[in-house]
Amino acid sequence: MNCIGVDVSKQELRTYDGTNQGKFPNNGQLCQFTKYVDSMEEVLIVFEPTSTYSHRLRAFCATRNIPTCKLNPRVIPNLRKATQNRSKTDKTDAELLYRYGVDRGDDQAKQPQPVDRLACALSAQLALYRVT
Repeated sequence: MNCIGVDVSKQELRTYDGTNQGKFPNNGQLCQFTKYVDSMEEVLIVFEPTSTYSHRLRAFCATRNIPTCKLNPRVIPNLRKATQNRSKTDKTDAELLYRYGVDRGDDQAKQPQPVDRLACALSAQLALYRVT
């Protein structure tokens, strides 16, 4: 199984797959990221759910039935200490997520839950009601 560590930010997805680093825009349907993932077989995506920025990635994995391993954001600093990698950059975060996925990802990987479109629509309507 191919593992991809993904560091999610507001504007981009930084990836590391063991050999290559990538940077993809975090917008719309994740078209460029889709091409990247489609070029591999049996993918496991390891990421930390970062506020609302990871919703697109989560929905992407759910619609394509890609197994994911979501790490608590508090785990990454401890991984950095354990590997004695002191620098904090998006590049090293993606590598740390990749290493975690290779070491323990298969045990913790979960098939994404299908996206409930009715629940999403209702949630959006309630948010609009709350604003008005």
